[in-house]
Amino acid sequence: MKPSPQPLCKAPFVQLLLAPNGNIHPCCYHFGYKLGTFRDSFDSIWNGKRIEKLRKELIDHSPKICKSRIHNLQCHKNFEHFPVPTGLKPVFRDNIQKIDIRLNGHCNLSCIMCDVWQQPNNLYNDSFFWNEGPEKIFPFIKEVEILGGEPLIQRDTYKFINAMIVINPDCQFSFVTNGSFPISKTLKSTLSKIKLRRIQISIDAVTNDTYDQIRKGGVFSLVIDTLEYFESLRETELPDLKLVASMCVVKQNFHEIEDFLKMCFQRRIEPELQFAFYDPSNKSSLLLWSKEEKKEALVKLSTLPNTYNTYLEEIKRPLLRSLESS
Repeated sequence: MKPSPQPLCKAPFVQLLLAPNGNIHPCCYHFGYKLGTFRDSFDSIWNGKRIEKLRKELIDHSPKICKSRIHNLQCHKNFEHFPVPTGLKPVFRDNIQKIDIRLNGHCNLSCIMCDVWQQPNNLYNDSFFWNEGPEKIFPFIKEVEILGGEPLIQRDTYKFINAMIVINPDCQFSFVTNGSFPISKTLKSTLSKIKLRRIQISIDAVTNDTYDQIRKGGVFSLVIDTLEYFESLRETELPDLKLVASMCVVKQNFHEIEDFLKMCFQRRIEPELQFAFYDPSNKSSLLLWSKEEKKEALVKLSTLPNTYNTYLEEIKRPLLRSLESS
């Protein structure tokens, strides 16, 4: 029996990701594959040899560049809402539809499992994004996801939104935010001018003590206030707004997984559990656990209610593979 063909990931046919260090990638799941840098032209990236190679592998259903990501993370599913592009070819001349923006590393926190807050700021000030964007990118994109650092405190975020209001007011916006800041009048006013698709708040804890261990410099009560603000917005003005709360599962918060999922279900918020494959602190990832600790963790996860299984798979799968390979 022939193995099932690998699923088609639509990411390199619809989007790019801009990282704070100036590198351009196909998406936020593959920082190991660079398509170009902020010094290149947009056309040399969108129609370049490296993205053509990636597209060809996906068209042939034999991915090599993204094989482990698709297998381990099922990350292709995050792009399923895009229609299948017509006439799929490696040299793909259709306009870009989505862009993930991390123009700055600027952040108000220094989380233990993240190093974006240590990355550069202002590299894109004189780049293809601002120079060519108003003509070749901004008019065509249907969706923008703005990540951090912390996007809702960055000047670049507001500069970009103000440009898009004029050029492409129908574009939908999503944000990944830590939520650890007061909701200002400026923020409320700015968000009211755009079409909000999705807000993901990185919480990582359900208690103040655990939060303080992970999200250095943050204030847990502010995060809850921010969460409640967006809940209120969903109830009163934006019924289609998708709210997501994420937990990057590390050693410090593993014991709170069940309570985190309960909180999300009670609030009608989509939970997202993330596995810390990359751990700049080298102290937090579950991969650092011993074999016995990993086995105990899997037993603990197996005792949780079946309604959580879909979310728990994101943690179980890497632990199982780690045990198989050790």
